[in-house]
Amino acid sequence: MRITQFNQPRMAQAFVDYMATRGITLRIEHENHYVIMLDDESKISLVENELQQFLHDPNHPRYQAASWHSGKNRQWPAL
Repeated sequence: MRITQFNQPRMAQAFVDYMATRGITLRIEHENHYVIMLDDESKISLVENELQQFLHDPNHPRYQAASWHSGKNRQWPAL
């Protein structure tokens, strides 16, 4: 299920990393944008709520902390 899309890969990854700390697995697909996908539709309500909070304040320390905790070094292809 398509949740949203971002133009910037770091924004997409920050949201995905944060949701992982909440026990929800999202994935990023590369199209013309970085598309966030959810496989477990039973989690849609929680994901949508968290997405609204993220969009309101994407630079909140909780999102940066989640990315640091994931510890993955990612290389994103140019769009």
